Amino acid sequence: MMDPDLAWATYLLASWWGGELPAPADSVDPTAVVHRLRRNGVPLLTLAGDVRPAAAALLASEPFRAALAVDRARMAGQQATFAGIAAAWRGAGIPALYVKALGPQPVFPYVSNNLDVLVPQAQQDRARKIVRDMGYVELRHIEEPNKFLLRRYHLGESAFDIHVHGRLEWHTEFVDSPAAFRAARPRGDDPAFYPSAADGVLIALAHAVYENKALKLIELAKVIYAARVLHVDWNAVMAGANRRGWLPGLWFALTLCAGWEEQLYGTASLPADVRGAAAEGTPAWLRNTVAARVTGPARAPLALPFLHSKRLFYGKMLADPSVSTAVRAREIYTHTLYGTRVRLRLRSQRPLLITLDGIDGCGKSAQAELLDRALTGAALRHRVVWTRGGSSALVQPLLRLGKRLLRRGQPGGAVASGSTDVAARERARAGMFVHPLVRRVWPWLVALELGAAYFVRVRWPLWRGEVVVAERYVLTALIEAAARVDHPGIAASVPGRLLRLLAPRPGAAYWLDLPPAVALARKGGDESAEFLAAQAAHAPALAAALHSRCIDATLPLDVVSDRIVTETLRDYEDAHRTVLNALFCANPRPLPADWRASTATSSENGMDAPSTAPLASEGLRSGCSQAPGVESGSLSGGRRRRPQSKDAATRDEAQHDSA
Repeated sequence: MMDPDLAWATYLLASWWGGELPAPADSVDPTAVVHRLRRNGVPLLTLAGDVRPAAAALLASEPFRAALAVDRARMAGQQATFAGIAAAWRGAGIPALYVKALGPQPVFPYVSNNLDVLVPQAQQDRARKIVRDMGYVELRHIEEPNKFLLRRYHLGESAFDIHVHGRLEWHTEFVDSPAAFRAARPRGDDPAFYPSAADGVLIALAHAVYENKALKLIELAKVIYAARVLHVDWNAVMAGANRRGWLPGLWFALTLCAGWEEQLYGTASLPADVRGAAAEGTPAWLRNTVAARVTGPARAPLALPFLHSKRLFYGKMLADPSVSTAVRAREIYTHTLYGTRVRLRLRSQRPLLITLDGIDGCGKSAQAELLDRALTGAALRHRVVWTRGGSSALVQPLLRLGKRLLRRGQPGGAVASGSTDVAARERARAGMFVHPLVRRVWPWLVALELGAAYFVRVRWPLWRGEVVVAERYVLTALIEAAARVDHPGIAASVPGRLLRLLAPRPGAAYWLDLPPAVALARKGGDESAEFLAAQAAHAPALAAALHSRCIDATLPLDVVSDRIVTETLRDYEDAHRTVLNALFCANPRPLPADWRASTATSSENGMDAPSTAPLASEGLRSGCSQAPGVESGSLSGGRRRRPQSKDAATRDEAQHDSA
């Protein structure tokens, strides 16, 4: 007995090996079948050529056509992007092997959120550096030993993720990586090698049992395909697991696959001697687990008990004959610490303040939204804050009282705040700031109001270890105040210095430079041209005084966003080391000094933009209304501090239950 969507999913999947399975009698919603296949990691493109009448009719439905179109575009994009990386590696003499590639055409493993690629361990650092220099951010806060996640950003989203593996391991090696390279074979003009059938089976089952703690239809299909189509050498499979000490886990996985195949298909693809050896070799304490999952209503995926997976994991580390006792002890120690940290959700991250400043209409809100998107995707705890002098609820009553007093007796009376006459509103505002008392009091009011707001909304989150994106910060406040009271030296005034003292210093400060005429057009005329011009006149000198990095905001949104996101996250991740992580042996290895210098150089040369939006880095500088001392280079040129880190639990760790 099984749900209709599962019955149709298993029917479609049988096309991998030409299984003779009657079409399910029950009608089904094609969307449910697509969802079931995706949940089980099945690449839909491997099913597209199925000519069986019932399968062809289902594949011709609108949900399947749409899903297949998405998969084609996704695979084409991944292949094109990886081809550039592989070419760079090939030029450096670095071979590559797809980690999760096993099955019918197309074999390219496009389904995962990231492309897993193995390189020789001795060359893994060189391979990482090549990818980094192509504009990728290495997400070191979620890094694992000999496994490096690198991401390229576009408009705040991941344009391409690649996991560079130095060994076929999940905290401990499961497959002999050098031997996997020797057994691998090329396919056509593909830029990377494909694992042998035996290694493909080992990788699939080790990842399912020890890492994911669930067996999906994709793993079952790979085992059946390897047995029926590739005629895998089962002796090589068993020998490979035995060399790394996880033969009991392999027996358990094969027994589970055999029972699940019988339940779903009523067939037996594994040879009788392999099934017998697996059943006999499966630990007794796991036999009930197998029986419970392959009897009764059929399910997919099959979740595996956490404690059983951990028992197998520790058994593997203790029994691994390929490493010394000291290495086994270290692996057990570090894995226990890692698992404890994940289960307790103890994830430490460095605080960082990112500021986006500029005149109205320069794109601060859009860039803040894209940064928010990038930080969310990177599973970094963060918040976006917006502040403006004179906007708080505490100050508003004082402003209204002041306006009434100042306008009393003035010709023409007050202009309504909701008036659509922009010029009239600006004349009314400018008229108030002519008064000497207002010009003297306003900077103090802004400094005290924003200083209090920064303590609650910026400094406190930083103390808690968060990343804070401040849309409108000290620079914008000073630009607007200088424009209102016509005080070019406001940054050096007493209220200006007080505001700078009360405001936490940013680790990444950006000034989005935009001509007033362009800003006015973007605002649709809903701003005073005179006030925008006054802001623009004061901005360069104030940006120089506050050491903000200038970006030409006339450039396309994606170019500016990709520069800010890549530059900021790269600098943040490269320095990712905290005290709490050190206690759990979770800090990544420090990067070589020349890597940081090389990264800064590549950023200057415009190498940090996705290929979909090439970066004109010269335009990022030459278009700015630059005053002497305004920084426009890489992030390393700005002033920064490194505040005390605090605990932070990330979304990625909450979902990654590999304790």
